[in-house]
Amino acid sequence: MKDLIYDAVKDSTSLPDLAKKLIAYLKKFSHNGATPIGFVAGIINSDGPDLVEKNKQRLASFTQQICTQVSFPVFSCLDVYEGELRQIITASGATHNDYLLFWRQVLESGFITDLFLTPGWERSRGVQDEYETAKSMVINIHKLTCS
Repeated sequence: MKDLIYDAVKDSTSLPDLAKKLIAYLKKFSHNGATPIGFVAGIINSDGPDLVEKNKQRLASFTQQICTQVSFPVFSCLDVYEGELRQIITASGATHNDYLLFWRQVLESGFITDLFLTPGWERSRGVQDEYETAKSMVINIHKLTCS
């Protein structure tokens, strides 16, 4: 799913533009809500700058693992904005609150059916917000444990 998402959003120039393109892709992909789509959320920055890369690798590993365990597509934030696109979004002036709003919009779109929370998610303000949004949207919530 990562490559398909990238193709759909790669020309984004701001976080609102990215939200619009990602939600349009999810809508097209979901066949009007009939296809389950999972989102994996986990800590990235919450443990401090020294552990960001380790946390990204951990999130990618959990996402890969979940993909082998479910029969529907699953993605994480790493599949949406990394590398050059992340730099473009950051350069556009996006703040932490903008990212919170972005993920709220994605979850509130109605196309995400399952939220997978990786161990330690409680330490992340962003993931806490995603959890609360998922609860309000009646999205299936899966709290993962270390394997």
